[in-house]
Amino acid sequence: ALAIVALMVLCPGNSNELVYVTETGSKYHTPDCPHLSASKTPKRLGDAVKKYQPCGTCKPPALQECISSMVNYLFEKTQQLISL
Repeated sequence: ALAIVALMVLCPGNSNELVYVTETGSKYHTPDCPHLSASKTPKRLGDAVKKYQPCGTCKPPALQECISSMVNYLFEKTQQLISL
């Protein structure tokens, strides 16, 4: 659990990014997505991913992408340290 919190701290810009949801939808979107209606509501990405899935049309950012990138980076650095 501590590792996940640490990764979330390392990705703050991504988790604070604004995405948009609708009153009845189950997806989150970029502001210019054609699936958004007049009921669009801004949400922080970190909050949106708890309840919504990313839209397949506009492909908004995903918090998992940032965390996955950090995990890969840390793995590579660990491998470099081991080989020293």
